[in-house]
Amino acid sequence: DAIRDPFASLEPVRIARLFGGRRISIKGCAVALVFDGRIDLKTGSAGEALFAKAGGGPFTDRRGGRLVAISYWSAPVEVVDDPEQMGNWAR
Repeated sequence: DAIRDPFASLEPVRIARLFGGRRISIKGCAVALVFDGRIDLKTGSAGEALFAKAGGGPFTDRRGGRLVAISYWSAPVEVVDDPEQMGNWAR
């Protein structure tokens, strides 16, 4: 429930295990990753500036000995406890 609650405004939410974390999907589309209590939302290059301005950072993964950023950015801290705001950011 703690993972599902922030996305309550986007029902139906599907949560799947993913390499030690969770993937959040809405209507078959992956919208977020949750690892170590951090929620990262899917975004494109156009949205990265909005996430950076809100204090977010890219999700990174180690591949082939180097750190690689993927198209997920940390959700602003102030929206995590507000399903309506989280829904807006996830959209």
